[in-house]
Amino acid sequence: MDSRTTIDALVERDAELAQLDSLSAAAAAGDGGLAVVVGEAGIGKTALLGAARATALDCGMRPLDSRGFELERTFPFGVVRQLVEPLLVTLTDDERAELFSGAAALARPVFEPVAPGPEPEPAPDFGSQHGLYWLFATLAQEQPLAILVDDVQWSDLPSLRFTQFLLRRIGGLPILVLAALRPGEPGDGAALAAELLDDPAATVIRPAPLSTAAVAELVHARLGDSADGRIADECHRATGGNPFYLNALLGELDSSGTIDVAGLGERGPEAVARFVRRRLATLGPNASSLVDAVAVLGDGVELRHAAELAGLDEPAASDAARSLADAGLLDGASFTHPIVRAALYAGLSEADRADLHARAARLLAAAGAPDDEVAAQLVHAAPGTDEQACALLTAAAREALGRGAPEVAAAYLERVLAEPLDASERVDVLLELGVAEMRAGRVSAVAHLEEAAREAPDPQRRMAAAIALTRVLYVAGEGARGIELLGEVRAAVGEDTPELDNELLSIADLDLAARSLALAQLGHDGRAAPDDSELGHFESAHRAVELLMSAESADRAAALAERALADGMMLGRALAGDNLFFLVNYVLIAADRYDAAQRHLEAARAAARDHGSAIAYATAELALGFLGSRRGTLVEAEAAARAGLEVAALNGWPPVAQMGIAVLADILLERGEMAELREAAAASGVELDTIDEGTQGTVLLDIRGQLRIAEGDTSGGAQDLLEAGERLVSWGMFNPTLHGWRGKRPLALFALGDESGAREQADELLRLAAGWGAPRTYAGALLTSALVRRGDEQIELLREAADTLDGSQAALVRAHVLTDLGAALRRANRRADAREPLREGLELARACGAEPLVHRAHTELWATGARPRTPLRSGLDALTPSERRVANMAAGGLSNPEIAQSLFVTIKTVEMHLTSAYRKLDIDSRGQLGAALSA
Repeated sequence: MDSRTTIDALVERDAELAQLDSLSAAAAAGDGGLAVVVGEAGIGKTALLGAARATALDCGMRPLDSRGFELERTFPFGVVRQLVEPLLVTLTDDERAELFSGAAALARPVFEPVAPGPEPEPAPDFGSQHGLYWLFATLAQEQPLAILVDDVQWSDLPSLRFTQFLLRRIGGLPILVLAALRPGEPGDGAALAAELLDDPAATVIRPAPLSTAAVAELVHARLGDSADGRIADECHRATGGNPFYLNALLGELDSSGTIDVAGLGERGPEAVARFVRRRLATLGPNASSLVDAVAVLGDGVELRHAAELAGLDEPAASDAARSLADAGLLDGASFTHPIVRAALYAGLSEADRADLHARAARLLAAAGAPDDEVAAQLVHAAPGTDEQACALLTAAAREALGRGAPEVAAAYLERVLAEPLDASERVDVLLELGVAEMRAGRVSAVAHLEEAAREAPDPQRRMAAAIALTRVLYVAGEGARGIELLGEVRAAVGEDTPELDNELLSIADLDLAARSLALAQLGHDGRAAPDDSELGHFESAHRAVELLMSAESADRAAALAERALADGMMLGRALAGDNLFFLVNYVLIAADRYDAAQRHLEAARAAARDHGSAIAYATAELALGFLGSRRGTLVEAEAAARAGLEVAALNGWPPVAQMGIAVLADILLERGEMAELREAAAASGVELDTIDEGTQGTVLLDIRGQLRIAEGDTSGGAQDLLEAGERLVSWGMFNPTLHGWRGKRPLALFALGDESGAREQADELLRLAAGWGAPRTYAGALLTSALVRRGDEQIELLREAADTLDGSQAALVRAHVLTDLGAALRRANRRADAREPLREGLELARACGAEPLVHRAHTELWATGARPRTPLRSGLDALTPSERRVANMAAGGLSNPEIAQSLFVTIKTVEMHLTSAYRKLDIDSRGQLGAALSA
């Protein structure tokens, strides 16, 4: 309340100050962390943050300060902007451009909103978070940072989301985050802020109330010798040892000139409000009006705006501001403590508050203030008091979405619904609100989109609402309900509905378990029509997927896939979150169009980096991993798959992690690393022992079956493969090329002694593979068919498989075919004939990095009487795929931050990989990497 408040608040805080000193020193040395100061209002959290700020300065850190305000939780990235904007205004244009270079450029919209471009655009939500992370990382590389957030429970949700995003990546950065938290506050933001306490890396500091002895010391220091022990005891009882309330109480006693023990009030905001109002009464009406205006407009407001809202001219406002500062209520244009502001604001009547907010919105709008500042006032004004409210709030909502703050956009649009709207306007608002809530992950999107779909006066808006609602329901696990809704709207509209048809086809393509239901709404069974001419991008894409599933024609499917991907439009949609682009690339891979798929996927990866779309980046890496596994470049494939998995795990995306494990399984099983596969699944949060019956669960069941067989549980693995296969076939997935069950189950049955069953299933596999026609798939089917037969029949099938792969890029399958052909010839006592295919198979297996196959080919070749060399493992061979990738990038001249930005990982992760690579390569500097990698 005055200059003595901070001093008093640090009494009996030696232990807490020592903790903060230690954390600041560690962060300044590069070991970042989080400290949360928790306690009731007035316990001294703000004072501790102030002391920590001073310590951070002493440690050479740059302090960045912010404070959450209860009335400003709808201000997009308000807390983050408080941290950074004071610094930005000190920079030159060139310095600002340098700060926002690289991945940090994605944070620009947070501070400089940009006009929306043509649809579809990448959702900026992750991009904003990713860009802000690199903005702070860049600042921290220049000078260690102390980020101080007071009253974090009142932070806006986008800022809180970023705080959690930063904390997951803070390791290795010289950044200390210090947050003061008042527990028990209502609202989503307070609940999210409270999660900081559960962070395993958090240091939680809980300042205790002052002891009786400390209170007695402060009472005597403030009131003098006239204060006897009874007064100190009563002060302790009344305030509970809360430093702020003690100061307020002592100030009241001091100002009254009397000491009346019986008159001591109970602690709490009410006591503070009474004290403040009594003090204001001595300062005159101008001071009361001005302080009410500042309470509504918020800390840091321009005095001219507060004066206008208070109805004061400039001289009168300046005099009132000075008297308020002398009274210890204001410090410049800010309150000396958030409790003071809260007490004053709470003391206003509901009608007065609404009126002041409405007037504040009008004067800010007239002064040309940004839309979000005006909107932050309008949300607290009474509906119908401003004819521009709808337009301003809607514009602010769109701007908030552009900043990557969908929660704030939803709050603005909910407020618009309270305005008088006609039916058509209401539907438009419901649609925008539903989309914002969908982006924010809120279940309330369902009710608003349902109302929009029900009340839409025209087909176009009804279809838009139905599509958005279906996507929400799909995420909520109610995909069937969404599909039925699309069918109902499609039937009701009764016209050509390409948007609804495309949505249904997308669901059918991406979710095999829902495929039959989605196609039923379209009135067909998903079989490709005979005429492919004049098809657009999406029709071509969907037809290519239909052909992939039915295993009809790889050539035709590839041609359609290339047409769908031709002009980059689908790539743009992939950055906005549409997975159809990647599914079409899987068609190309399955059709052995490896070069085309490589070109498209590398373009997608580069575009994802440029736009900060981590989910598109992760998906592109996983698709490249799958492509590498098909080609047989297992080391590079594993690096890509692990890169995608790392991003998925870092951001908590279970569906992407499940897809990543499916890709990694193909690679690690070929490398004989079954234990590593289980470890990777566990680390990614993918459960292989409890699997659901949906599409992703069935893919995992297929993987588990192959894993069990590789580990020796042939019977259990065969059962998993049977169950997975039955599900896939029931959903219309006949192509043997994407899922391993058709190729692995005949071999398992053969090993279990069911030779006729094995051959029957191998024959069906061969029939389907011939219909699809891709060389790798057909050769793989011939290999399976050969391995469930014996003698000359086996040799002939293997020769045909080898001929099929002549000129193919599928090196790993060719290595398997040649090794098995050589082994079959050796068993037929044709050792001389066996050596050449075994030598070639061995070299291909080595090039692919398939260690179990290398060992088998080597053993078979020895059995023929040949003496193949045994290659020595070098330090380079010992590098993991991720270490090799990072080392190559470092050798190419990229800095650690540049590598981390490119791979969407932390600087600490890059440093860890490089440190391990240096040790394995027996080098000690970056400059030696090039020579070591090329040795």
